[in-house]
Amino acid sequence: RGNPLEYQLKIAGLRIGGKYRIGKSSWWVGASYQFFTVAASFAQVLDLPIIRRLNLGPKRTRLSGPIVSIVYDSRDTIFTPSSGLFSETTLGTSWEALGGTSTYQTLDHVTLGYLPLSETVTLGLRGDLKRGLGDPPFYVEPSIDMRGVPARRYQGKSVAQGEVEVRWQFWRRF
Repeated sequence: RGNPLEYQLKIAGLRIGGKYRIGKSSWWVGASYQFFTVAASFAQVLDLPIIRRLNLGPKRTRLSGPIVSIVYDSRDTIFTPSSGLFSETTLGTSWEALGGTSTYQTLDHVTLGYLPLSETVTLGLRGDLKRGLGDPPFYVEPSIDMRGVPARRYQGKSVAQGEVEVRWQFWRRF
């Protein structure tokens, strides 16, 4: 609210996983496991009620848990598609029982659609929904992730965003 807090994250850990295509279809399923240790520190120490309530002092947290996803991808190419649909739903978790500092879930859904309006003009549509459940650390909470908006600028327990793109292919593809 006009008084941003500057922070730094030091992250160590790993995420391992993969995606599997179901036959020759456009459907994929994925699974991965994450284990990270994150040290968050703040550039300024402010003695404000909001800072005490949010418990934003120096802290070290661990994220540990499985992540699962389901994907549908019928785009004609992943680089600059002119037709098709990409849709992915991901459930990320961290569990105290697996070594995490807290138990929480994040649910993310993104859909990208591309429609050719002519041989050289493509309409692109994007919709995202994100939701944090449980007690995720502040740096994991859903945020707006859009071109032209600083990363993590707008966060909350739930985030929805949309985007429209009209692309003119005035030169052959490189």
